[in-house]
Amino acid sequence: YTDYPNAQCGVGEAPTSPDGTCDRKGETPAMAPKWKYSLGAEWAQPLAGTNLEWSVRADYAWVDDQNLIRVTVDPPGDQSAYGLLNFRAGLGAQDGSWDVSAFADNVNNEAYYIQVAGQPVAALMSGGGT
Repeated sequence: YTDYPNAQCGVGEAPTSPDGTCDRKGETPAMAPKWKYSLGAEWAQPLAGTNLEWSVRADYAWVDDQNLIRVTVDPPGDQSAYGLLNFRAGLGAQDGSWDVSAFADNVNNEAYYIQVAGQPVAALMSGGGT
């Protein structure tokens, strides 16, 4: 944020303004990594003497560190950078009218969160954490 005064303060965060709000200037919005990229490559080859074509494909996607719930300063809201590697192999008609593929997603077995939510009841039981 280039300018975000009077924002909601996070769990356990001391207000920075007299009105009980926090200034988020310089912070990043939730679920907004600074860098995110993907790269894919595919190779296809006709099968001699047929109207068939086989192909293989690999895709890699990388997501930078990010906070999944900006209204908290608790570490559970932080997601470390991660990368996902996917493979695909297929056989189909050269004219593209049909294709059968087998695939494996996240072959590097990367564990990551796509969403984090504060649990009010759990916070009571844990003494105030998320």
